[in-house]
Amino acid sequence: KMPLNLNENGLFRISLITDDKSLAAPQEIIVAKLPKPRNVGKESYFGTHISVRPFFIDYAKKIGIKWVRFHDGTKITKWACAEPSPGKYRWFDTQVDAILDAGLYILGLPDRPPKWASLKPGTSENVIKLDAYRKFIRKITEHYKGRIDYWEIWNEPYMRYFFKGTPKQYGQILNIGSKIIKEVNSDAKVLGFCSEINGISWAKQI
Repeated sequence: KMPLNLNENGLFRISLITDDKSLAAPQEIIVAKLPKPRNVGKESYFGTHISVRPFFIDYAKKIGIKWVRFHDGTKITKWACAEPSPGKYRWFDTQVDAILDAGLYILGLPDRPPKWASLKPGTSENVIKLDAYRKFIRKITEHYKGRIDYWEIWNEPYMRYFFKGTPKQYGQILNIGSKIIKEVNSDAKVLGFCSEINGISWAKQI
């Protein structure tokens, strides 16, 4: 290991060049020195999408990340992952506990339905099987109660890639999901979807 005496916080470019350039090609890396994270707990504004592996969990903890959102880094709470076939559930207790043991908090997303629970737009009341969704939401909330107490009902449903239904149909899902989560876990916090400026007009139609 090569000691680095960095007296200031910030981003640094570090280059390693041999005196005899024929021995090795120059090497370069970007590093950051951050202030010691404050212990703000759940009040932290900082979260991330991470692959649930020891290195990434430790990395997030060291730089002060407090929230892990289960979206593209891991699919642990995604419907297709947790219930790949009707009534057959997969739980990831080891991974969830590892995140919590590191002092991080979890925002679960019970979206991305499996093919068996998906319906073609315009062929039914919704684009998912609502009765199946009720069962799934209840089951996953019960299983992770006390460990995952924060839930976001769908990621960016105004994008056809993530949700093929209408604002009204999303409203049905939001209503069903939030009610069941609160029935099962009165301490739970339920969010709507994450949005951007382009999603506001869509949200007003819900």
